[in-house]
Amino acid sequence: MVYSTLRISAAHAFASSNNRIQKSIRYRSIKHRTTLKSLFSQSSIESILQPTVCEEWFDIQLPEGRCVGVAMKESDPNEEIIITPACISDPTHWAHSIYHPDELSYGIDLHSSRRSSFWLGRMALRLALDFPDCPILKDSHGRPQLSSGCFGSISHKDNLGIALISDLPSTAGVGVDLEFATRPGKRSIAKRVLTDNEKDSLGKIPGITKMEEVMLRFSLKEAIYKAAHPLLCQYVAFKEAEVTPHADGTASCKWFLQSGAHKSIEKMTAHWRRLEDKDLFLTSARVEGSLDEECEHIFDSHTTN
Repeated sequence: MVYSTLRISAAHAFASSNNRIQKSIRYRSIKHRTTLKSLFSQSSIESILQPTVCEEWFDIQLPEGRCVGVAMKESDPNEEIIITPACISDPTHWAHSIYHPDELSYGIDLHSSRRSSFWLGRMALRLALDFPDCPILKDSHGRPQLSSGCFGSISHKDNLGIALISDLPSTAGVGVDLEFATRPGKRSIAKRVLTDNEKDSLGKIPGITKMEEVMLRFSLKEAIYKAAHPLLCQYVAFKEAEVTPHADGTASCKWFLQSGAHKSIEKMTAHWRRLEDKDLFLTSARVEGSLDEECEHIFDSHTTN
């Protein structure tokens, strides 16, 4: 693999540096936040190498929090982020400036089909958190392990990785998802993921076809389920909730859980937007509520301090 300087744009301002995120992590102003480019330029290892295949895709403020995306460069559509044991043993490899040693150990042990998406997702999350000194691993539910008061979610699609982080007061969980708006040559997933009411209400968003709206609702359910999981603490089937996207970029959700776990959700926001440059839907969600004792124990037991 060939290496050269990685060009990254200035990070988007998100919150005051006084907001505590987790141990050794604080949001910084746009003038002081570390970008990938500045991270490499400040490295104590002068000869450190930098990948040509990755670049920052976007860094935006959503109503639910700060969202960062990274991508494999379009000039290298078949490339992957390849980090081998030999790379880890090389102190000049760029991976040491991005990932924590524990993340490198974890990622290298993953199946080859999952490694590249893990590297992309963690790169986006560490960029969003200003490259913390501590590792960001997964709990038993696959959620990013962050300290109390900070919430994060990751999604990836092909050669793209995104991360959403939030420390907004009263937050119980956040979720983010990325889905292609169209699936040429593939059968519709409407029968599998939408209720009869949802299928009957398709086609009311200007500029979005019914087939595209199926993918939008699917993506919204993914984001909402991720955000609500710390409160629901159970598996939720696609037809156990109805999601309605609105033309103004918001979305609402109606739950049908027999357990009644959704009653613990006191407030929920969900938003969507179409990323025209790659024909994708970006969806995000945030929930507020109180954990019951059982869920709180499970949530705390999988959270690092």
